[in-house]
Amino acid sequence: MTDQTPTLADLAEVLAQTAFLKPYGFTVEACAPGSCTLRVPFDPALERPGGIVSGMTL
Repeated sequence: MTDQTPTLADLAEVLAQTAFLKPYGFTVEACAPGSCTLRVPFDPALERPGGIVSGMTL
């Protein structure tokens, strides 16, 4: 069996090529089998009334 875990570069490429994700500004911080950590910079456009981050962002 071969390792099919994507690299950070692979995941960054997916984010870069997916148009609907661009407004979020996601960056991949880490990845491992079964786990991926993304960073989302704060943008007031992603907030909902009451200072709650939109569900779509999460």
